[in-house]
Amino acid sequence: MRFKAGFVAGCAVGLWAANKTAQLRRTGIQPHSGAPRAMGSRADAINAEVTAEKIRAFGELARHRFNDILEGQIGVTARAKIADLVGSSVRDALATPAADRSRSEPRRDSA
Repeated sequence: MRFKAGFVAGCAVGLWAANKTAQLRRTGIQPHSGAPRAMGSRADAINAEVTAEKIRAFGELARHRFNDILEGQIGVTARAKIADLVGSSVRDALATPAADRSRSEPRRDSA
């Protein structure tokens, strides 16, 4: 069940990211008008700067929202589950009998 929920959540995030990039592309491209469009290295540099600025702003927004999620109830629950998982694996490793641990250690010949 967890795999299905993760898969659906991943697909939803992918769809949202694809729609957001399409929206950013649409706002960067202006509709054709009767006037000729300036084509030159300076125009390309300006478009690249604007695109880079939009990407930076999008990254900042995503980072802030992700931090908000981690600081909320979901983040608290996730941290608790991870701590429990790590703690239980450490307890299991420490509870292993000495005979089992000696099997995994290489044998030393006494000669």
